[in-house]
Amino acid sequence: MKSSRDPKNPSPNRFLLGRWAEEKACQYLQNQGCIILARNYRTVHGEIDIIALEKETLVLIEVKCRKFHQRQWCDVAISPQKIKRILKTAEIYIEENEIVFQEMRVDVIWLIRNQNSVELRHQREFV
Repeated sequence: MKSSRDPKNPSPNRFLLGRWAEEKACQYLQNQGCIILARNYRTVHGEIDIIALEKETLVLIEVKCRKFHQRQWCDVAISPQKIKRILKTAEIYIEENEIVFQEMRVDVIWLIRNQNSVELRHQREFV
């Protein structure tokens, strides 16, 4: 039986979970001293969940939320194609906004949920 899940049209619960995860990630990044420049920035090439500035480094952040028993799939949740789309989308954002920065990196923030808690993991320099 085929799954009816369509990644381009997530269910309302999945959409809300994604927004919640992105909000938690933004709070964490701001507490770490980052300035949030954009959220859910989209182009025809793709989307970047969060674009932030950490000192003079432009940080492109992908946010992933997983259940505790799915944590072993975290490393494969972002494909090389996804990274290429993030970088192409970043080029457009930089051009449109004339951002000045010294370095750029791609990070991933994982929120791993179990019944009683949420663990946040920040993987810097994913690429």
